[in-house]
Amino acid sequence: MYAKEFQLSGATVIQEFEHSGVLDYLFKNYEALHTQGWGYILPLITGYLEDRGNL
Repeated sequence: MYAKEFQLSGATVIQEFEHSGVLDYLFKNYEALHTQGWGYILPLITGYLEDRGNL
């Protein structure tokens, strides 16, 4: 959904998520996040990247 929203390739998103720590964040918070929808998770990821200057 992130790739679609920002018109990026899946490979680009994975690279960005690995570099920025998003993947680690998602894995560490899986229990809380897996019950949420994209309407919650997409802004969360975007905010995470903005806070770290990656967006």
